[in-house]
Amino acid sequence: MIAHTTLDGKIIKYRKGALRKQLGLKKNQKLNRPELIRAAKTKIGQKIKIAGKTRKMTRLMKKRVVLGANLMKRNKKIKRVRKSSNY
Repeated sequence: MIAHTTLDGKIIKYRKGALRKQLGLKKNQKLNRPELIRAAKTKIGQKIKIAGKTRKMTRLMKKRVVLGANLMKRNKKIKRVRKSSNY
């Protein structure tokens, strides 16, 4: 399933759940932002441990990890604004 979102004024298309599938995670397993940020700092070709599984960082995985971390950051800001505006 292709999803769309806007980041920094640009429309981004991505496959929903692609990173989770690439990492071999189940739907109920959670990924947290600190794990993704740590993974984003890993160089391509090195091994990384995410959610208890060791994987080799590929170019595509790196792109997906960075996008996931940025989307989590954006969602956190949106939630903070909603709480402060008393919906």
